[in-house]
Amino acid sequence: MEIIKFFIRRRITTLFLNLGILLLGLFCLNKTSIDLFPPINLPSLTIAIPAPGLSSQDIEKKITRPIEEIFNTLPKLNTIRSESQSNQATFQLKFNWGTSIDFAALSVRELLKTISLPEEAESPMIYRWNPSEDPILRVDISSSYSLDKLTQIVEHVIQPQLERISGVATIHISGTLHPEIKVKIDPQELSGRGLNLFQVREMLTKTNLQTQMGTYEEGRYALPIKLNSQFKSIDDIQNLPLYTNPKHPIRLKDIAQITEEFEETKTRARVSKQESIGLSIKKAQNAHTLNVIKAIKETLHAITQKDPRLTLTYSKDDSIYIKTSRSILMSNLWQGSVLTFIVVLIFLRNLIATLIISIAIPISVIGTFALMEFFGVSQNVFSLAGFTLAAGMVVDGAIVILENIYRHCQEEGKSPWRAAVEGTEEIALGVVSSVVTTMAIFIPVVLCIKGIFGILFKDIAFTFTIALALSLIVGFSLIPCACVLFLKREGGVKTLSFLTHPFLTKPALWVQHFFLNTLSHLIDHPKKAFFSITFIYGISFGSIALLPGLDLVPLGEFKNFLIQLKGPKGFPIDKMDQKTMILEEKLYQRPEIKTLASEIGPQTSYLFATLAQGETSLPKADQYLNTLRKELKPPDIDTKIIEFQKLDTTEGYGKPLSLIVRHSDPQIRKSILLQLTEQFKKIPDLIYISTSEEKNEPEIHVSLDHQRLKDQGLTPKEISASIYAHMKGLKGGALVQSEKNDIPIRIIEKEEKEKTLEDLKHLPFVSKTSPSKIIPLETFSALSLSEGETIVEHTNSLPSSTLSSYLKTDRRSLEHIVSDIHSVINQHPTWKDSILIESSLKVFKDTFSDLFIALIIAILLVYMILAAQFESFSQPFILMLTFPLAAVGVLIGVKLWGLYLNVIVMVGIILLVGITCDSGMLLIEYTNILRRRGMDRKEAILTALKHRMRPIFITVLTDVFGTAPMAFSRGAGAEMYQGFGVVTMFGLTAATALTLIATPILYILIEDVSDTIQLKWLWMKTLWIPDQIGDDKKEQTL
Repeated sequence: MEIIKFFIRRRITTLFLNLGILLLGLFCLNKTSIDLFPPINLPSLTIAIPAPGLSSQDIEKKITRPIEEIFNTLPKLNTIRSESQSNQATFQLKFNWGTSIDFAALSVRELLKTISLPEEAESPMIYRWNPSEDPILRVDISSSYSLDKLTQIVEHVIQPQLERISGVATIHISGTLHPEIKVKIDPQELSGRGLNLFQVREMLTKTNLQTQMGTYEEGRYALPIKLNSQFKSIDDIQNLPLYTNPKHPIRLKDIAQITEEFEETKTRARVSKQESIGLSIKKAQNAHTLNVIKAIKETLHAITQKDPRLTLTYSKDDSIYIKTSRSILMSNLWQGSVLTFIVVLIFLRNLIATLIISIAIPISVIGTFALMEFFGVSQNVFSLAGFTLAAGMVVDGAIVILENIYRHCQEEGKSPWRAAVEGTEEIALGVVSSVVTTMAIFIPVVLCIKGIFGILFKDIAFTFTIALALSLIVGFSLIPCACVLFLKREGGVKTLSFLTHPFLTKPALWVQHFFLNTLSHLIDHPKKAFFSITFIYGISFGSIALLPGLDLVPLGEFKNFLIQLKGPKGFPIDKMDQKTMILEEKLYQRPEIKTLASEIGPQTSYLFATLAQGETSLPKADQYLNTLRKELKPPDIDTKIIEFQKLDTTEGYGKPLSLIVRHSDPQIRKSILLQLTEQFKKIPDLIYISTSEEKNEPEIHVSLDHQRLKDQGLTPKEISASIYAHMKGLKGGALVQSEKNDIPIRIIEKEEKEKTLEDLKHLPFVSKTSPSKIIPLETFSALSLSEGETIVEHTNSLPSSTLSSYLKTDRRSLEHIVSDIHSVINQHPTWKDSILIESSLKVFKDTFSDLFIALIIAILLVYMILAAQFESFSQPFILMLTFPLAAVGVLIGVKLWGLYLNVIVMVGIILLVGITCDSGMLLIEYTNILRRRGMDRKEAILTALKHRMRPIFITVLTDVFGTAPMAFSRGAGAEMYQGFGVVTMFGLTAATALTLIATPILYILIEDVSDTIQLKWLWMKTLWIPDQIGDDKKEQTL
């Protein structure tokens, strides 16, 4: 090959080519962004349309159904789900993979402009669901200051400084306390004056304004004219005239009590038993997570240095997890590299040769960072796992090339130049094929797997394939050139004496003799060879049948958990706060709790807990959570205690199991849900089973008498707005302050006591036909308390209900859980068309369908590459039969590690398709070379095994020891790549050990069968030809 001679002649060119790759990678090493996961942009949109004052039925009729009709015209729309509830309509749109979500969002905005929404509806809000855009940092700020003072500091000092940091996208603040001007009006007195709340609001807003009124021109000057009648103080509000009557002037203070108070808190935050304000910070899409968090912490530290009364508590910090996981991966990388170096040194017993080979690791790995920066690939758990996976494999080609050059030079006595050229040429095709088959494995993985995992595996595929491609450049350029410079023909380079100790050499010789003697004996005894092959493949296929069930993602280290409290509808925030404090006291008594942050709201509250020490044992983690579930059960409160998962696979559903029941008849839907719930309670892996029907709370129905309403000159819209104002109050502008935030004005009714149904019945209205007449609501309406459908769901425009559930921490595989669920559904054949399985279980089903397709394509792709190399159909088939041999090792590995066949393990198994055939490829290729040189078949097979056993063992052991640190990893993020290490380590070891016996025997058996078939065909052909000649002669005679 001329290219090899070129690199050997142009040594400086070769040096700087490889040095340039290394330096470019080092330059880009610190420039590539560091993150936990790659950006995950799924083709999904959520649209929320607030409509205060409308019931769920009104929203369904006026908003949901019209919008569903126009959304169904969207191109590439896969699924549309909607929820109509009081005051809001929500839509979730899922598009086909490959759809531009930016274009889809633009199309949605354009369609929403074409529809006429009711007056109560506010502007639609469009969100994208992106798991990678969860808050990267949550900090709770507590202080000896009062809460309103702390709110001022957070909003006027801390928030502006944080928002100026590059990479900070949004900051969500909870637990603040703001002042509010409350205009408290007695509804009876107001009605007696012939007024209502809306008229008061109108007077407030019309009076409290500042507007531009044009310009006044005089000569060369044009002066703007502004009208400013804004309120400057509470006195201005109190003295607001409602209407002018010379005899009886009415001012607002005459009918209302006006005070400055604190608004009713919507959320409260607490950390370490102290009232706090929580800040949840999200980063911009392309921002570097570590850099953003570092800048935030530096800014907050500077603020607390100036004001020591401020205390910071970080209840969520992704930088710790990222740094820990990156540190573990980097440690795995250098450990794998060191182990690879030691393995090569032990086999070659030559320090210079080992150093030459080891050069491939830094050049291939570090050089990849240059292309990562160019293509925008971040340093995350998956991209760095690709490096660790490749650490032992990047030297495979260099080992085979150097070992062959070394043999040509030392054993055949060739000059270093000739040995480098001929040794590299002899093995070049095999090396290229070996690397290409390994790289090609990720082509179907990237193309076939859709969804979250398709995005994640692109990064590991990128770094792995680029590192292997660069190893080819090193192998064909630097390795031959270095061999010419440093290897000598006579005497060679001195071996390291301690590596020639019988302790190391005797086992190697014993293994070599064992395989050579066993293979020679089997070749001489065909029956034993046949039974041996049958036994080997029987064990292998039996191992496949014994493999554990399929699963999605392992849980990993258990260190964080969430407690969710939910009270009955209308449960006030004060009572919810009391319930939360009781749980906090119990949790603080447990020494393993490191931090505890609470976020309390009306009806719901959340407690975020972090353990001082993580737990990797799933049974222990599950036992701990079960203990908490038994101890923490406040009365009348629905309590859920669940673990956090770093990777959200629910696609926005929130819970791993979501079953959607679609049917137009609500009674049938309810019946199906009740039966499913009872059956699912028997599945031990499901916890916290709930249905959307359970959310239906009692509600008050107001049925209007339209004739009576018309007699009083009133409209249903006015009644609806008045009832809403009676319950919630009205916004009446704001009191402008120059240095502080404007204080909002709120118009409410005086609350002597809690509002009841009787109060609502006696809500006064002024008759428009008789202004002096005050009419209670019950005069023209009937009020009743009944069970209502507070949330109306649609799926693909059909009415639906949802059953959802969480999964236990220590559970069976998802394959078994899905099987149990289908067994329940299959008991009722009429249900099949009405039930859709969504969330993580649907992701599981879709991902494994893609994985099995990827596996089939990977096998075909590797077969085609090998067929092109050998120009044969049978010999590549022999090599593909080495893949099932890995099943024995895979079974041992997953059983020892307690793993299911999760997505990570399955991709590792697909990778074995490419790397298990490498050993057999070296054997068959060299056997064919020796036979072409005139050697008989048995001698060629044994000679090939003898000469190729050392490079086979070196390459396999470097692969095994290079990925072993991944298998033994523990800690943050280890669950995302541990399966790769386990499968590679055990599967490759078993496949190689069996391949050295199985491949030569299959080579002989298939060749003998092929020869027998050819001989029979020739024999039949010889019988057929004379008969054909005789028939031709008869025809000529006639």
